[in-house]
Amino acid sequence: MQALIINEHGPLEKLALGEFPDPQPGKGEVLVEVHAASVNFPDLLVIGGTYQNLPPRPFVPGKDLAGGVAAVGVGVTRAKPGDRVMAQIEHGAFAERAVVPEVLCFVMPAKMRYEEGAAMGLVYLTAHNALIERAQFRAGETVLVTGAAGGVGLAAVQLAKALGAIVIAAVSSEEKARVARESGADHVVLTNVPDLRDSLRKQVFDAVGKRGVDVVLDSVGGDVFDACLRVMAWCGRLVIIGFAAGRSPQVKMG
Repeated sequence: MQALIINEHGPLEKLALGEFPDPQPGKGEVLVEVHAASVNFPDLLVIGGTYQNLPPRPFVPGKDLAGGVAAVGVGVTRAKPGDRVMAQIEHGAFAERAVVPEVLCFVMPAKMRYEEGAAMGLVYLTAHNALIERAQFRAGETVLVTGAAGGVGLAAVQLAKALGAIVIAAVSSEEKARVARESGADHVVLTNVPDLRDSLRKQVFDAVGKRGVDVVLDSVGGDVFDACLRVMAWCGRLVIIGFAAGRSPQVKMG
């Protein structure tokens, strides 16, 4: 089968399009004919060799896919040949076919397009885990989402709004601000401003008052994380999703 193959870690140019052995479903596995696969930030880390979970090379990257079930292994009951499914795997989505554990394979609603299914898994699972499991969000609270025009950011904005939050989207441009508003953000604050440490706090307080925000979901890190610490309400919760800016978040306790 045709696939994008990692023979050597590095920039995207290191990916090679070529022939890779066809996968076969084992016990409890589903073989999927891939119709769509999404590209997420962790995929870039995998390709570059900096992700925490890297299989032996050569291998096929890609974590999110959608397609049709071609075959199932022994014991599979949640999917059957012909079903339209979306799935999340550690690697292998950037190929014509992929094997998926049954527990990570989900039959799609009839109206959902393959592109939508492939784009949904990783970002919405991450946003849900951060907002509900880690932050213990409660309806009516104020949520600040950084990197709000990215995949996880947009998912977090939409999810928080749907669950009854007052949502503040932090973005780095007016174009991204428009995208965040279209996804349901009540307020938008900019991070591409001078003196971010004080400017972010002023923007947030102007939007929702000096009490601040109950929950921060931060996927940027660096100076944005530092500034977010200054806008939190009493007993607020800050969840670190990632640090796309490059500097890992640090809290000075002394």
